[in-house]
Amino acid sequence: MKDRRSVVKNCKYCGNEMSVFKSRYSHHSYCSKECKIRDTKVELKCPECGKTHGEPKSKTKENRIRIYYCSYSCYFKYKNKKYEDRMSECQMCGKTFRPKNIKNKTGKRFCSCECSIKYQVGENNPSWKGGTIFSNGYKVVKIDKKYKYVHQKIMEDNIGRKISKGEVVHHVDGNKLNNNIDNLLLLRKEEHDKLHRLERRERRNKSTRAV
Repeated sequence: MKDRRSVVKNCKYCGNEMSVFKSRYSHHSYCSKECKIRDTKVELKCPECGKTHGEPKSKTKENRIRIYYCSYSCYFKYKNKKYEDRMSECQMCGKTFRPKNIKNKTGKRFCSCECSIKYQVGENNPSWKGGTIFSNGYKVVKIDKKYKYVHQKIMEDNIGRKISKGEVVHHVDGNKLNNNIDNLLLLRKEEHDKLHRLERRERRNKSTRAV
């Protein structure tokens, strides 16, 4: 007895008749799994290991290189061989690596961002200006990971001891950048403040006379 729920349909690939349910008429297009594979997939040969494998026709039309390999392992083998001649050496640690556009302002190439940051310390930094830093108009130098005024360092080297808490190094000509030892004078804080008061008083007197 014929099932009223089924209808006859021809296979999309081989044309043979097959019986399918009415509810599945639009979805059931092939008489067997083999017909579906032959119609929707293309047999490709892996360039790396020589193994044959099937890939959908829609993907082969996109011309993707990856689909021609049977597995990701074969694809990465091909990729590594392709970039072997492009291997570079890290300018910081000397490690060989495949470049991934990790460059800094100097144009050097590094294996990681950490190496790039380490390389740009000190003289290798494009913004390096001889290690001189300015604070309140005075030159500052870094010694043993601590910052110190240059005029204080020169005075300490000259007297052979550290400057005490109540002492101040005075610039005789008033130029804070002139750190010549002949231009430096070691004074007590009270004497230094008194000297500057006298200098300010003289400047005020000169300005009033000019008027």
